[in-house]
Amino acid sequence: ASPQARAALALTSVRERMTGECAARVVIGGTLAPYMGRYPGVVEEAVLMAGAHKPLFVVGGFGGAGGALAAHLQGQAVPELTQQWHLDHASGIAELAGALAGTPYALQLDTDLATALPPGRWDALHNGLSNDDNARLATTTDVDEVVALVLRGLHSIAPTVNGAAT
Repeated sequence: ASPQARAALALTSVRERMTGECAARVVIGGTLAPYMGRYPGVVEEAVLMAGAHKPLFVVGGFGGAGGALAAHLQGQAVPELTQQWHLDHASGIAELAGALAGTPYALQLDTDLATALPPGRWDALHNGLSNDDNARLATTTDVDEVVALVLRGLHSIAPTVNGAAT
């Protein structure tokens, strides 16, 4: 494998490990290009968390990858979240796509995103928030509101011990 493919797979491996060890994840900001992995880091982390059915909180009001994911979840077309956009705009992605073709790690952002985070499916976030609360988290720039919404979601999904929330 090329050095670029090894580096991308190493980042995916780290993100898979983090997903396994995280109880929940908040995505906020993040670059859409340039990046060194299979996908932009925040996007890959979100896809992995949702695919593992673990709580994911998407904060979109601050833009970047978090904003793109929020817009996608709201049903908007987001060119920056398509494989073609990355092939056209991200350095080295065409070569990486060729190196990973035919492997379990083939670049297929459109499919991976649609499977893990279908547009309009706030329930795919598994975060305990209502659709309205997730929609608000997707647009707010009020840091206090972000914290309150994330805490609300975490509280609603917190495990119970002896009948009492922990």
